[in-house]
Amino acid sequence: MNIYFIAIGGSVMLNLVLTLYHKGYIVTGSNEQSKDKTRVVIGGSHGKTTITSIILHVMKYHDIEVNYMVGAQHSYI
Repeated sequence: MNIYFIAIGGSVMLNLVLTLYHKGYIVTGSNEQSKDKTRVVIGGSHGKTTITSIILHVMKYHDIEVNYMVGAQHSYI
């Protein structure tokens, strides 16, 4: 089966792509990104989900419209 992903390079999407690839699927895609958006990336060893929640709360409080995705890697997939 052939599967095509948009935003294939994202951290959440990439884990799904790798899982499907290792199961024998043919996976292709593009990394289309909107040029009109500001992106905020949270990295580190601990507290990423917590700080992401705080940042989203503050942005919502100030009526700043955002799109977001929170994801994590799991070895059991």
